[in-house]
Amino acid sequence: MWLWSRDAYQLHILGLVTKSRDDSKESLRKSPDMSFVLSMPSSNLIILHEMQQKSIHPDKTTYAALIDGNIHHMTGTVDLFKPLIGSDIVLDAQKYSLLIAGLLEVGDVDFAMKVYEYMLRVECVPVTSTYSILIKGLCENKNLEQALDVFECMKEAGYGPEAGTYKSLVHHLCSGKQINKAYLLYKEMKKQGHRPDILTYNVLLDSLSSDNMLSELFKILDDMRVIGCSPNDTTLELLFHGLNIRDTKRVNKYIKELFGIVYTPIASESKKQHKDSSQKPVSSPKDLKGRKQQWKC
Repeated sequence: MWLWSRDAYQLHILGLVTKSRDDSKESLRKSPDMSFVLSMPSSNLIILHEMQQKSIHPDKTTYAALIDGNIHHMTGTVDLFKPLIGSDIVLDAQKYSLLIAGLLEVGDVDFAMKVYEYMLRVECVPVTSTYSILIKGLCENKNLEQALDVFECMKEAGYGPEAGTYKSLVHHLCSGKQINKAYLLYKEMKKQGHRPDILTYNVLLDSLSSDNMLSELFKILDDMRVIGCSPNDTTLELLFHGLNIRDTKRVNKYIKELFGIVYTPIASESKKQHKDSSQKPVSSPKDLKGRKQQWKC
């Protein structure tokens, strides 16, 4: 009777991974039944179980292939990777990062954090993408405090957070009604040389106006002027509808002085409708068109 070796099992797993990728491409073309997504992971579970029965233990190559093959459909496949934690197998930081990304995509925050902690335990140094993936995924899974802890660890490890990491934290802090923390991160983001986009400015302005933090709001408007980021319809409408009526003249004055835009708020439409509107540039009078072209974001 012919006995399979570890190499033979690995070739079988790699073959399943390749077939899954080919099937994925075909399914995107035809867009029908997605049952193939379940077939490859379940087959891998059977193979791993068979390997264990024969005392053939998966190694680094085996797990690397499993991560590559399961990254975009982790649902139902977490059991494939549980033996990795606590084993004597150490992957590289990129592979652990991919595994963390896949786990967060299906909402398995606990296991994603265990993988991250295991990396630290076996002295596999996380890279910038590890931290960025983890922070973004934790934010999206409503684990904001954990995301902030990882953010601090990232900085302590000597990595400079990317613009996208700052934006993700600022957006979710605003959504979580933690505007003071969001504003401090915004200032840190600027200090690190990252340029906020109009969406980030709109989220901040909306939250600041809701909390009546007018001093900070007008500082942000001035920051927009300095970097040449023009307000759009959403910016202006959320300002006018988000502030008390006694403040709208001051807002209009600032808008005109800073950006050369004369704008009349649309009283019949709600703030929410304008927040959800398309991000088209605000219209301005003909004599201000030339000046307005200077402001791009």
